[in-house]
Amino acid sequence: MAGTSNLRQINARRRALQFVGRTEQITTFKTNLALPVEERRYVWNLHGQGGVGKTTLLKRLLSLAAEAGALTAFTDEASGDVLDVMATISRDFSAQGAPLKKFEERYHRLLELLKQVQSDPDLPSELPSLIGRTLGRVGVEAARQLPFGGAAIGFIGEENLVSKFGECVTFLTKKLKSNDDVALTLKPVDVLTPIFLEDICTYCADRTVALGFDTYEKTALYLDPWLCAILEGRFGDFSANSIIAIAGRDKLGDKWAEFLELLHTDLLDPITEEEARALLTAKGITDKATSDLIIKLSGRIPLWVATLASQSPKESESVQDPASNAVERFLKWVSDEAMRRAALICALPRQFDADTVALLCGLRWLSTTSQRLSI
Repeated sequence: MAGTSNLRQINARRRALQFVGRTEQITTFKTNLALPVEERRYVWNLHGQGGVGKTTLLKRLLSLAAEAGALTAFTDEASGDVLDVMATISRDFSAQGAPLKKFEERYHRLLELLKQVQSDPDLPSELPSLIGRTLGRVGVEAARQLPFGGAAIGFIGEENLVSKFGECVTFLTKKLKSNDDVALTLKPVDVLTPIFLEDICTYCADRTVALGFDTYEKTALYLDPWLCAILEGRFGDFSANSIIAIAGRDKLGDKWAEFLELLHTDLLDPITEEEARALLTAKGITDKATSDLIIKLSGRIPLWVATLASQSPKESESVQDPASNAVERFLKWVSDEAMRRAALICALPRQFDADTVALLCGLRWLSTTSQRLSI
């Protein structure tokens, strides 16, 4: 039926109706949107501990931008590299009637070329993992640009990457007929990003573009260099009629120092008691004793307020402590069993250092990641 909403739109509207709190952040964002383009802040950074509501607020800000007429896109750790991110943004734009035609054409050409290369029986071993990067210029940090993933670094070893990449260049030059195809296959991010930005900028004359990047603690490895390069103009001009919204556990790092005049940062604390009660009311929890207990157990962390409310408790005795599954939620991205064991052991003492971790677990992994995991 013409005009019928899709399920994503219906879900977004229902979530928006239940959104409460963060009045200061929302007001500031809306004020920024209303400013002349030259006076805006262009990079919006939301950071804070796990469960504090970064994703929810990020999606709300994108929704507000859409209500103001902006084109919006949302990505998170599901997009495993820069190419995936561009493709995801392109799909979001197409769903809003704003296709990135030139980008899509070249991106699909890349996929065809990669399929051809991978199916070649003469393809040298280990080379699929190297196709897609320029080692001499971008370095090992940019391994996530690889169309085949960055796992080859651990398998091949950094000291062998440059020589292996030379083999890759020789093979592709013989395999592919066009110099453009060789360049696209060897340097997909460098070739596609200018086209991607050019397509986006065709819409910026009439409307704002708002790009959202969630779970940035997972994606910063490959997105930090790419986004900073875009802001520096390395891939061509990017319209000022744009907003980049980034949500993650950590504040943006040193790479962003030269963009401080473009940047707005929000450290998200737990919501206020009044906001927590409003959220519970929106979810149908009206009994005061029940609300009091949920607020106490949750520490006013929105994720836990919502989790406890989802149990639909009719009285305080029905409320279950969220600690029973909190650890699993915070460790859901940690697949290595030794790392999970280390995290669980080191969650017991209130304080620990690298020596303690090494003594308890024989590992030093947690000493550099415990803050990111917020355990």
